[in-house]
Amino acid sequence: MVPYTESQTQSSSSESSEPPASSRPKCEGKDALCKAMGALFLQHRVETLESDVEKLQYKRDTRARSTKGKGCPFGREGGREVGGSRGIGRDGLGSEGLSRLPATSKRTQPVERVIVADASLLIYSLRTVHEWIKAGNCHIVVPIEALSTLDVLKKGEHHINMAARKAMRFLDERCTRDALGSEDNDIFSKHSEAQPGLFAQREGQKLKPEEVEGLRMWLLDSNMMAPVDMHEGHLAWSFRKIPNYIRETLLCALWFLRSRINAVVRDGDALAPSFSLALALPPPHLDEFEDSAPSSNLRYAERADGRQIAHWAKTCCQDVHASSSSASEKGDWIIVAPTASSWLSAPCSVANGKGEQATSMMVSARPSAKIEQR
Repeated sequence: MVPYTESQTQSSSSESSEPPASSRPKCEGKDALCKAMGALFLQHRVETLESDVEKLQYKRDTRARSTKGKGCPFGREGGREVGGSRGIGRDGLGSEGLSRLPATSKRTQPVERVIVADASLLIYSLRTVHEWIKAGNCHIVVPIEALSTLDVLKKGEHHINMAARKAMRFLDERCTRDALGSEDNDIFSKHSEAQPGLFAQREGQKLKPEEVEGLRMWLLDSNMMAPVDMHEGHLAWSFRKIPNYIRETLLCALWFLRSRINAVVRDGDALAPSFSLALALPPPHLDEFEDSAPSSNLRYAERADGRQIAHWAKTCCQDVHASSSSASEKGDWIIVAPTASSWLSAPCSVANGKGEQATSMMVSARPSAKIEQR
């Protein structure tokens, strides 16, 4: 018997720990393949990220070129943070089909009506704005203050908050930012290149507070036939005491009213586009909407109440229809659009039996310009 030695043990263990020579190329091939696949994956990820960055930069550059020098875009890019453009209901709370029309573009049809849309119209009668855009002959201006009101009202779960978010999405899709240059503000001129559609208030489309009293006194004098020049008003009826959210919208509307008066007197053009300030009234049971959503905390609802701006507009220009030259002959100075049926049917249609359609209220000199009930 051969004695067992330590050298034999070491040699046998070393031989067993070393892999066979035939398996070494396979292990090296797997390692190389893993490294190559990892490198390809990282290269693909880098290329994807670079492509995404280029697309994002292109969108930003395009947006900057389209909005440069075109005034203020709608409500922080029209409220893109609130989601897509699908309707969330019917009529004022989320009209189905409101966003199905293509974005407003230049048309050959001339402008026949110029309308300043109060925030109350966008909250309680958004369908009316949709119909005016569809008609294709209206130049609709949304005051900056109305955009601010929508921005304040968009947060919350109340019906007004949801309507504000819907209105912001609608404005973002339907707004046109390139119809007029900053130097071309005279929409009522016979040489104007104004286009139909929906637009934000531009810089300069706003009356100064000290000019209001002059316009008011001029409108009260139906025999005065000269362009309106209002740099010496004294604000005898304390225009500055009006709440800011009403005053700013009213100053925008009065600027357009004065522009039309001057165009008619200066050019003698009775066919100039008509002008109207459009608003809507809240439903009589608005407090019941809040009761139906006890978790909501409704704030600033008074900013969307069309009754306030209607009161002050009538106070400013109570005799606006006294002279044919001082009022739009084809339209109305103040239009109270019908409140959307969704505001009238819920929740009080069951509780109070008041689900009937609201009547269109108008301050009108011509019955032919009335809005149809919907």
